[in-house]
Amino acid sequence: GAAIADKTSEALEDIKNGAVKTADIVNEIATLSNEQALAISQINEGLGQIDKVTQTNTASAEESASAAEELSGQANELKKMIGKFKLDVKAGDLDDDLSDSPLSSQSLDSGGQDRLLDEGRKKIDEPNPEDVISLDDDDFGKY
Repeated sequence: GAAIADKTSEALEDIKNGAVKTADIVNEIATLSNEQALAISQINEGLGQIDKVTQTNTASAEESASAAEELSGQANELKKMIGKFKLDVKAGDLDDDLSDSPLSSQSLDSGGQDRLLDEGRKKIDEPNPEDVISLDDDDFGKY
């Protein structure tokens, strides 16, 4: 009977040691699971921040595109407005004027600049009255 009791005692001791080892493994698994949950939480937070930045960038890009479209429209309107003004210089006259210009043969010193300005003033004709856009006080804001 004593031998059977000793064997039973040894078997119970082995079961106890196995249960302790199992408890240690379960505790380690729980600790690692908590660490993984914390890491996943941090990843989710980072993804949320990336999402916010992406949304902000998308909104900024849309605003930039809208502003670019508005500027394009304004540039076209300005081009139309500027198209109403015309210089009374023919292309052939311009080529002839440039060949006689001091720019073609020498660099502009202060005397050359003055001569060029004087020549330019002489060649500009007075505009025709029908080519002039009159600006009344009421029209001033349109241009």
